[in-house]
Amino acid sequence: MATRRVTQSLVLSKVAEAEKIEVSEKEIDEEIAAMLKNVTEKKEELAKALNTPPSRDSMKQVLWTRKTVEKLVTIAQSEKEKKGKQKKEVVKK
Repeated sequence: MATRRVTQSLVLSKVAEAEKIEVSEKEIDEEIAAMLKNVTEKKEELAKALNTPPSRDSMKQVLWTRKTVEKLVTIAQSEKEKKGKQKKEVVKK
C-alpha cells in the first residue's frame, strides 16, 4: 500500500512538472472562499484557521493533486479519442 502511494506521488510529480502545473495564491483564496460560502456559524474562526500557513499549504497540495489528476484525465481522453478516430479511418479504407 505504501509503495503504491509513493509510486502515485512520483507519477503525479512528473506529470505536474512536465505540464508545468502550479497553484496560485488566488486559487487557494478562491478555494477558501468556496469552503466558507455555506458556513453559517463561526465563519470568522474557520476563515482564520483556513488561512494559517499549514492549512494553506495543505490546500495547495490538494489543489495541485486535483489539477494534476484533471490533466491526466484530459490527456487520457484525448488519447482515447485519437485511437477511436484512427480505428474509424482504418475501417473506412
